[in-house]
Amino acid sequence: MRALNVLITSCTRPEAYDLLSLIGRGKVFGERQPVSITLYDEHSQNSKLKILASEIKDCASIVLQDIYVQDGPERLFREIDFAIMLDTIETVNSLLGRLKLCKQVYARYGKYLEEGAKQSINIIIAGDPIYINAYFMSRYAPSFSKSSFTGCLRMEHDRATSMVAKKLDVSVDSVKNTVIWGNSMSNFLVDISHAEFQAESRLYKSPIEQINNDHWRKYILQPYVKNKCSEVSPASEIGICKARAIASHIKDLWFGTSTNWTSMIVHSSGEYGVPKNIFFGFPVSIRKPQNQPEIFQNLKFHEWEEAQFVQNIHKIDEHSKILQKICEGKELEEEPCLVSTEHKKWLNFGK
Repeated sequence: MRALNVLITSCTRPEAYDLLSLIGRGKVFGERQPVSITLYDEHSQNSKLKILASEIKDCASIVLQDIYVQDGPERLFREIDFAIMLDTIETVNSLLGRLKLCKQVYARYGKYLEEGAKQSINIIIAGDPIYINAYFMSRYAPSFSKSSFTGCLRMEHDRATSMVAKKLDVSVDSVKNTVIWGNSMSNFLVDISHAEFQAESRLYKSPIEQINNDHWRKYILQPYVKNKCSEVSPASEIGICKARAIASHIKDLWFGTSTNWTSMIVHSSGEYGVPKNIFFGFPVSIRKPQNQPEIFQNLKFHEWEEAQFVQNIHKIDEHSKILQKICEGKELEEEPCLVSTEHKKWLNFGK
């Protein structure tokens, strides 16, 4: 069986260590699928990366065929099957400066992708701000299908699912089809309108009918997930959670979701009234292993959920216009203020 070639960028981040362990132990692509890993981190010396590679080899990982260190970005994407982009653009003095830095980093990746990658590559954007980085990278790799790019929204998805399971006093794996609409900042909607859970009778029931509490959904579930995403936690704790989320995201891409759905940031073609050509969190299903994600259609919102969804669309549409101006080299009339209308604060891109 041919080994899958997996690239991990910014590979000295905390989540990279846990992710490498999960991949090496066969928890992502399966225990029978060999993998070959390429490490890249433009901010770390090669000597440090070689030590990391040696440590991974010493773990006697069951599926790891080989591990390489790439010393430059020019040939980064050659023969790669899965590229996991962990580069996170931290907060700088101004939001505009940060957006320009996002463009600098991910537009360059897009250009190298355009020059040397195979068309079948899967690009997973897992570095914040995810939907912005996906926008820039895909824009500068125009020959690649937008469906090649997905953004990881699984940490938010899992937190919401866990909260519902706790409320119902059931196991987390008995709850399915939670949805996170929007992006991985505070501009998202937690939706359990179409979720199901397996009761003791082994029949699937609706959490909404069982909980029967709109106040809990609106004023406890929503703020909990959003605040959890923006709170400051130890790097090791975030690393474990984020690595597991990325692993689950990739596992769904590889094995499929069958008839269920999950939440991913994917390219919009106008579904649910979301503006075209932006990256947005949708419910997606992957019917067969290694197929592209398909946005699940015709889901209905409750009244207050629809109002919040529309509000989030307007905010993200404003963001996309700013990104387009940056790509076109146009000067912005004023410093962009991407404010969460719900939290009344500057959005924390850095989490």
